[in-house]
Amino acid sequence: MLGHITLFLINTAIISNIIILLSIVLGVLLIYIFISKIYRYIPKSISFLKNLFKGVFYSLDSGELETNYEIEKTIEFAGFSYDEEQDMYYSNKDSWQRKFGYCRLYDEAAAPFGMIVDCDPIKFEYAGKRWLIEFWKGQYDLTTGCEIGVYTTDKSDFSIPNIFTGTFYDCVDDEDQLYMEFTLSKFGEILFHRGEKHWWLTGFKLGEFSEPYELIMDISITLKDKEMLDAFVGGLREANYSDKEFDIEGNTVFIKYVFPHTQQPLSRIKQAEWIIQRKNEAMCEKFVEITAGCMNMSEKLNALKEQSPDLYKKILHPGKSSAIFDVYKKIKNYLD
Repeated sequence: MLGHITLFLINTAIISNIIILLSIVLGVLLIYIFISKIYRYIPKSISFLKNLFKGVFYSLDSGELETNYEIEKTIEFAGFSYDEEQDMYYSNKDSWQRKFGYCRLYDEAAAPFGMIVDCDPIKFEYAGKRWLIEFWKGQYDLTTGCEIGVYTTDKSDFSIPNIFTGTFYDCVDDEDQLYMEFTLSKFGEILFHRGEKHWWLTGFKLGEFSEPYELIMDISITLKDKEMLDAFVGGLREANYSDKEFDIEGNTVFIKYVFPHTQQPLSRIKQAEWIIQRKNEAMCEKFVEITAGCMNMSEKLNALKEQSPDLYKKILHPGKSSAIFDVYKKIKNYLD
């Protein structure tokens, strides 16, 4: 009996030692996995704490962490302002883009310059002019965003021999601006909302990567009168929108823009689009990595300026690249 008990205790001790050894090995393995997963974020944590303490001690002296003066002046030149509450850029009424109008060639130039964006031009006639109200949503290089633009013309179409024939529209004057709103959502989560009387209502969120089909744009546009409302609704139907895809209240039209209804630019080639989007996705990931720990946009700008001048330059022109408007320089001689 004693021998059996002794043997049992020995076996129990061996099993206990094996369990302890396995526990140690498992613990070491888990620690290794944990460290391997977080080591690259340690500098970000240090940066975050550094910025936090800098903000705390700075606030003792100045009363606030930082002003938005730098960020405002940096992007004002590009024709945009920054909404700190929603962390997004939007276009100003007096932005330099206003003098360049719109033509279809701008949309054709979008993909080659890194912008994979759905677009729907809604055309109609009103008050002796041809009008265009166009919607856009998608990935603008380093930003996810959307736009509504309002344009008119009373001129004939222009033609570039053997290249392009189409309409050039001017951005509307102040008296023809319309009150517009949109809410941009992704997978049911609202990214931002804008509402204003404008000629070019926009919103762009830095470092957010999206495929155009992931985005839903809830739009409302208030037309001037019943005649303009009817003309615009006729344009929607002409652009393949069914009556179930929009609602009307008074002179306001509500549209849920989920997918494009019109022919997209010829430059939206699937294989090329995939490559461009992978580049855009990589840039957004780099933006997020570099700006981790930054407490406001000014700090993000400074971090990008120091660590990635190329990304910093892109931020100076959120939304549509200024290169797109270079198209105007190539066609302006054909417009007269």
